[in-house]
Amino acid sequence: MGRTPDRPCGRHAARDAAPGSRRGDSPMSSTPRRGRLATAIVTLLTTVGLLVGAAPTPAHAADTGTLSGTITDSHGPVAYATVTAYGSINNGTSILTDADGTFTFSLDYGSYRILASDPAHHLMSWIGGTEYGNATTYTVSATPVTGITTSMVRLATISGTIHLPDGSPASGAQVIAWANAGTSGASSTTDASGHYDISVGPGSFLVQAQVAGNYPTTFYSTDGSTTQRGQGTTFTIGEDANQIVDITLATGTRFTGTITSVGSKPTGNVSVVGWQQVGSGWNAVSQGTYNASDGTYDLLLGAGTYIISFNQSDASRYTEQRVVVTTGEADQSLDADCLPLYDTVATPTITGTAAVGSILIADPGTWSPAPDSFAYQWLRNGTEIPGAVASNYTVSAADQGAQLAVIVTAIKTGYFHDYYQSSPTATVPVAPTPTPTPTATPTPTPTPTPTPTPTPAKKISGTTPKITGSAKVGKSLKVNRGTWSPSGLTYRYQWYRNGKAIKAATKSSYKLTKSDKSKYLTVKVTAKRTGYKTLSLTSKKTTKVR
Repeated sequence: MGRTPDRPCGRHAARDAAPGSRRGDSPMSSTPRRGRLATAIVTLLTTVGLLVGAAPTPAHAADTGTLSGTITDSHGPVAYATVTAYGSINNGTSILTDADGTFTFSLDYGSYRILASDPAHHLMSWIGGTEYGNATTYTVSATPVTGITTSMVRLATISGTIHLPDGSPASGAQVIAWANAGTSGASSTTDASGHYDISVGPGSFLVQAQVAGNYPTTFYSTDGSTTQRGQGTTFTIGEDANQIVDITLATGTRFTGTITSVGSKPTGNVSVVGWQQVGSGWNAVSQGTYNASDGTYDLLLGAGTYIISFNQSDASRYTEQRVVVTTGEADQSLDADCLPLYDTVATPTITGTAAVGSILIADPGTWSPAPDSFAYQWLRNGTEIPGAVASNYTVSAADQGAQLAVIVTAIKTGYFHDYYQSSPTATVPVAPTPTPTPTATPTPTPTPTPTPTPTPAKKISGTTPKITGSAKVGKSLKVNRGTWSPSGLTYRYQWYRNGKAIKAATKSSYKLTKSDKSKYLTVKVTAKRTGYKTLSLTSKKTTKVR
């Protein structure tokens, strides 16, 4: 996986942003280099000074002229809107429209660009353009400039009520309406009754709500609220419309633990971010808290697949861990050790022709300090290709119509195993459909040749897994699966209590519960690979759980 701003975004992430692609993308994206949680953007109306009388008109010579026009919207004239004439980006003179939407400036001779604004009801409007740089320029001289018009876009409203899981109102919840696929948005905070209102321009939106530290980020969905962005409902709202969006916050799983930095307590702040997987990308959805006095952190996540990034930016140290959270899962203990990052990194490149039968070669580039080795994973349209883990890859028929890319991981003892993803290749051409072969004249049926004995499946070898950890209620046991061959295997785990499978205990670690007391535990590791016979090995028993 990759990072983006605190890391993850695509498959790379910016270090304080989500998995450059190091794997990555925007919440909303993030194509984390370590990814930053996207900040809710409230409509800005004054990047250039939009208040009445925002900047004094310079003392002028005797030559002045007039510039006039009318401001309207879909309902008619806009009364008392602010109209600003800019002689330069930092020098503007403002007046209000009359009740009939008209305005008239008396200005020194020169060139001006006009901005109309009414933040309570409309999107701001540069006349003739979308910003100062491309707005229409009007020249004021002895001849009056008349007939200037623009139609402002009326705001829409997204409103509703945010509830806690028990149905009571969520006071002080932050609500964000994300637009443009999560690259910008507008926000509000609920009142004591859980109500909120957000003014937006027409467009498509995805709405999220959260109470930081208590309830995880929850997204609006027509099928019921969800903590998984990919299951949220995006809706379109038109000018002057109102969309009701109610959300019931979900419960979450709290991750806590101690952060070290190469074995010692970090000397500076550590940013802890939960990056949720959405398709092949990673979106920052949760910001944890870090206690510098004792090196502990606290992060709340809803159901989903995540990369938790730990970024000690002041020391260029970082680590990340991947977790899967299920609905109603118990709180988890997870420690992390931030490791040094490379001084110089490189985005891998691919040479070769993207065509069936051709060989593509990955060049990891130059890293500093020099890694001990590199690991490779080839992707087809962003999805890992099983077994494609060498520095070269032969394009197959399965790749037709797809783009290929490679993730290169730099491995060095004592350093974070950093990774970056290449740019995708051109789309692999699809072979033309062959012309049907004419039906041949039937020939006598020959005596069938005996079917050859099928080649037996290859075998997988492995060592007996070992359980580590204290056999005590509340503690976690982990399995060391040992050494297996060949490479490219996929593994499954199943924990047993006195020989009986424990429901849902299918991870490489298991937290002991009261049900385990006075029992012994084992774990079975199963390895699979296409063309090989599946192999399962079971560990020795633990001592009886105390």
